[in-house]
Amino acid sequence: ESQHPSVPYHYYEPTGPDECAMYISHERGRRGSHHRFITEKRVFAKWARTFNIHFYQPDWSPPPLPRNSTATTAFPRSQKT
Repeated sequence: ESQHPSVPYHYYEPTGPDECAMYISHERGRRGSHHRFITEKRVFAKWARTFNIHFYQPDWSPPPLPRNSTATTAFPRSQKT
């Protein structure tokens, strides 16, 4: 069972699609125009840590990097098969 309550994607469609499901579908979408919210948040978090950027509206701080992180980019490397 989910740790978080289901939240509608649009406030005016309370029985419409779930916000989490929509974010994931936008992230994975390959056709059409999709806003990749998850990727966008990763990029801004990387910039905030790298360039000491502070966001005030809304009040937000990027999560700290894991101690064993060796990543140098905002995106995980794809594995070649």
